[in-house]
Amino acid sequence: MDAQTDLDALVNFLLPFAQETLGKHGEFFPFAAQMSVEGEITAIAIETEDEDHPDSDVVIGALGDVLRTHAADGLIRACGICSDTAVTIPEKGMTEAVRVSLEHAAAEPVDVYMPYKTEAAEYVFDDLVAMEGVREIFAGPEISDGAEW
Repeated sequence: MDAQTDLDALVNFLLPFAQETLGKHGEFFPFAAQMSVEGEITAIAIETEDEDHPDSDVVIGALGDVLRTHAADGLIRACGICSDTAVTIPEKGMTEAVRVSLEHAAAEPVDVYMPYKTEAAEYVFDDLVAMEGVREIFAGPEISDGAEW
């Protein structure tokens, strides 16, 4: 498997749950998924003291802490954190979007956005947009381009 295939699998794992939850509840709290070195994807959620209205930044930070530990321990090769955000998309302007911040041990980080709007109480999702991400989970300046999974 190559890094792009791994990242695509994570997006395909995370986005449907976000879309379903938005449709049912009008919101969702950040959650994540990780891919083990063997290629198995598992979901990660964080419990907070305020279960009804947890602060998204706190949840994202806690998810990052868990994923950083798993990456440092060599347990995962890729991960993604999914959140609801506002973003400026070139040529489209500011919009609400589902964001999946993806990282892979053997590739540059990328943020994938799925813009959405509500029409007649229904969520309408637009095409995915990828933008440069920020490396926060997999430490070290070097990317292991030659990694074989």
